[in-house]
Amino acid sequence: MVEAIRLLSLREGIEHVFTLGRMDSLHELGILDNDEYDYLVGAFRHICRLLLRQQIKDFKAKNDVFNYVDPDSLSEREKDIVVDSFKAIRELRGLVKGEFTEDIF
Repeated sequence: MVEAIRLLSLREGIEHVFTLGRMDSLHELGILDNDEYDYLVGAFRHICRLLLRQQIKDFKAKNDVFNYVDPDSLSEREKDIVVDSFKAIRELRGLVKGEFTEDIF
């Protein structure tokens, strides 16, 4: 998601260096519609929250810290949100693929 947002932002001349700021600008420019924007911002925040929670847990336990969260450690609600988040990210990747390669299928 971060790379896709970065590519769109570079194309549009957006100078923000943070993903959420880039998403705000892409939304303001109409590149991301209201639904895309809401889903992607929610996805970004949820995934970051889950990663940070796991990393803090690993750090406190003196374990190696990675960008991995065991799906079995998530509540059913968290799993549902992750699934929705990945759907939004997949749609974003399709948008970027279509925009940059003209491949619509």
